[in-house]
Amino acid sequence: MSSKILVLDDRWRQEHWKESFDDWLPKSVDAVYEEFGFKALERLSENPEVKLIFLDLQFENQPEQGEQILNKIKAQYPDLRVIILTSVNDSQLALRLVHDQKKAYYYFFKDALDPDQVKKLIENAIESYDLQAEAIRKTDIGMIVGESPALIEVLRLTERASLVDSTVLLTGESGTGKELLARAIHLNSRRNHKPFVAVNCGAIPEELIESEFFGHVKGAFTNALTDRRGRFEMAEGGTIFLDEVPEMTAPLQVKLLRVLELGEFERVGGEKTLKANVRVVAATNRLLEILVKEGKFRDDLYYRLNVLSIHIPPLRDRRADVIPLVTYFMERLNNALGEAKEVSEDALDLLVRHAWPGNIRQLEHALERAIVNSARDILSVDDFKFLTSLGEDNNAAGQLISQWIDDAVSGRASWNDIRREFGATGDGRKKIMEGVITALKQRLGGRPSGSDLADALDIKRNYLNQILKSLDLQLRDF
Repeated sequence: MSSKILVLDDRWRQEHWKESFDDWLPKSVDAVYEEFGFKALERLSENPEVKLIFLDLQFENQPEQGEQILNKIKAQYPDLRVIILTSVNDSQLALRLVHDQKKAYYYFFKDALDPDQVKKLIENAIESYDLQAEAIRKTDIGMIVGESPALIEVLRLTERASLVDSTVLLTGESGTGKELLARAIHLNSRRNHKPFVAVNCGAIPEELIESEFFGHVKGAFTNALTDRRGRFEMAEGGTIFLDEVPEMTAPLQVKLLRVLELGEFERVGGEKTLKANVRVVAATNRLLEILVKEGKFRDDLYYRLNVLSIHIPPLRDRRADVIPLVTYFMERLNNALGEAKEVSEDALDLLVRHAWPGNIRQLEHALERAIVNSARDILSVDDFKFLTSLGEDNNAAGQLISQWIDDAVSGRASWNDIRREFGATGDGRKKIMEGVITALKQRLGGRPSGSDLADALDIKRNYLNQILKSLDLQLRDF
């Protein structure tokens, strides 16, 4: 994708100035021109590929001038590079913006623009932007991959979030990469030398969740044989990522609210008040606003969590990211599996057009399945037939459930993966559990034991019993 620069100057139409400036641009760079400075944010919203701005400091007969416009731009797009266009009269202001306040990247006198210098500065500024953007994409467990305008906007919001300590709420469907984004926020923040602790609120049994969050003292309950730190203590000074926050019990919501408001908590069974210096990033694949209206989630906690909000669009709404993701996953999976396979053009076209109800996670699983099961070096459309042949009525939900059944039975997915995928929706999880039990029954030649099922789902036997009870299922019925 080509880079763009935005030129904000009320006189760019004069004396063929635009034509001259276009000639100075590097070949891979396009320019967007705007004569009304107050429309800067509107133009940036329309052109997410913009990496650099040329900003005039003086706009005749307009409500906002250069410094005001610059402040607005930096408040919403702190990563953008800005080159000031100035006259001799306001050179001191330009110097202050560049050298003292570090808000601008460089400045030029309008009457003395040197084409070679302009071109070199544009190249350097865009390279600087790209290096910073690449750092935002990197996490300790992978890369945030893609080039769609929607993803670029997400990364810009991620950059903003990493510069402050405010609580962040990540929203989006399962499989869109919310934990990866949380890790990127942490690694680019001032807390990056401290721990990042991830907690899946939906994967912890209800009777243990408070202890998991805040720890417990010896003797607080049966089997509490020693003092134990909770996740908030483990994350001290760093970031705690709370996935599936709607799964929290009402009492836990109250205690989390206290941590966010006062920075205090007690261990279960303890009397000593502990301090929590922790940055909270929360995530959900459900609409918290609706849960608040239904009385299922505290409104005061919602407002505390939703200080900064980043929504990650589903993969079907950013199809430009599919090919870069396929390239990334194929390289990673080939290295892990000792293969050197590629995807044919026809198969790639199929992957781009697919709806991906399970988003990026489903795409990765689909590529792994095709690599493992295909004897060909070039994966064809036939190697991805399972994307369109699985599931009742051949619909997207049926495809997704059938694939998760297959992945669970083959050991590619655990029950906790399934919980993350389907959130608190019991119907999908119940169908998957029924499918896994049936598949194991066919494989074993008889009804699977509780241990067989727990091993297949990579969970403990007592946790399996709780899951079966919550889904109103009994093994003897199979």
